[in-house]
Amino acid sequence: MEPALAAASFVAALAALRALGLAGRRRDLRCVEGLLELDAAGFELEVAALLRRLGYRGVQPVGGPGDLSVDIVCRDARGRRVVVQCKRYRPGQKVGSPAVQQLIGMARAHHRAERCLLVTTSGFTGPALELARLHGVELVDGAALGRLLGRGRR
Repeated sequence: MEPALAAASFVAALAALRALGLAGRRRDLRCVEGLLELDAAGFELEVAALLRRLGYRGVQPVGGPGDLSVDIVCRDARGRRVVVQCKRYRPGQKVGSPAVQQLIGMARAHHRAERCLLVTTSGFTGPALELARLHGVELVDGAALGRLLGRGRR
């Protein structure tokens, strides 16, 4: 499929998903609680939309079966390749070190990333925080995500 056709198909699919997701009860996607009402794929699409609003370029959701620990690929303002893993967890269900390990293991070697982000609606365990710090994985917890959602909508 040609890149222009693929992009147009993606945009049409995203519009359809948003229309379906917002039918019936309106979700407030400006806050973490609204994101928790989405399924995993919907959450990944909303994180991708947020990254675009925050100035990331070439944002492409790639999550799904066989995604090799990466849900979104993009470029930051400096042109660096960024990979993002999304975890839509309920409050109190923290992301543990296995998720960080998987991202570390695949991000640079397989995806050739220069930056790695792990985004969750919840928080991180102590071991996950330490492992991320040691390996330069940028963590975005629910509180930070909420702040970014507010900033991205301005």
